[in-house]
Amino acid sequence: MDIAAVWHDTTEKVKDRVVHPTLWRALETAIPITTEGDLFVVGFAPGTMHLSGHLQSSDHRNAIEAALLASSGKKLRLCVIDGATMEDWEHFKARQKANEEARMRLRERARREMETTQTWESVFEKLGRTYASMNLRQLPQVRGRYLMEAIRMISEAMDELYDEQSPDEPSQRALARIIDRVGTLTEVPPAIIALELLRYRSSR
Repeated sequence: MDIAAVWHDTTEKVKDRVVHPTLWRALETAIPITTEGDLFVVGFAPGTMHLSGHLQSSDHRNAIEAALLASSGKKLRLCVIDGATMEDWEHFKARQKANEEARMRLRERARREMETTQTWESVFEKLGRTYASMNLRQLPQVRGRYLMEAIRMISEAMDELYDEQSPDEPSQRALARIIDRVGTLTEVPPAIIALELLRYRSSR
C-alpha cells in the first residue's frame, strides 16, 4: 500500500465531506508512517502535536476512517502518535505495551486482594456462626472458651492463607480485620487477641 497516496486521497475526501479548515490543516500536517494490522498510523512532528486532537474527536475520526476505507479498500482504524518516524512508532508501541503490562499487574493485584478478602471473610463467617451457636455467650467464661476456639480457627486459617515470613499487605489487613471483629464479639481488645494468637502459634 502506498500510504502517502492513500493519506493524500483520504485528506481530499474528508475535505469534501467536512467543512472544517483547522481539521484540513491537521490532516495536511499529519505524516503517514505505516500500516500494521488494521491500524493506519499517522504522526505529528515536534511542534505540531497540538493539531492531533482534531483527528481524534469521534465525529472527525469516523469521517477519516470512512475516507480511509474508500481510499484503501480496507477497513482501517486511525492511530495517531506523537512523532513522525518508524522509530517513534516503535517507541509508542513499547510505551503502550508497558502501560498494558502495568494495567494487567494492577488488575491481578486487585483480583488477588479480592480473593484474599473473600477467603478471610469466609473464615469470619465461620467464627460468627460458632459464636452465635454458643449458649450463654454473654457470660465471660463462655466468651473465654469461644476466644480459645477462635484463636485456634484463626491460626488454622493462617497456616493456609498467611505467609508469616513475608505476608503481603492485603493478608495483613484481612487478618487484622478478623482479629478486630473477634474483639468486638468478645469485648476483648484486639491487641490482646493478637498477643494470644502469637502465643498460641509459638507454643505449637
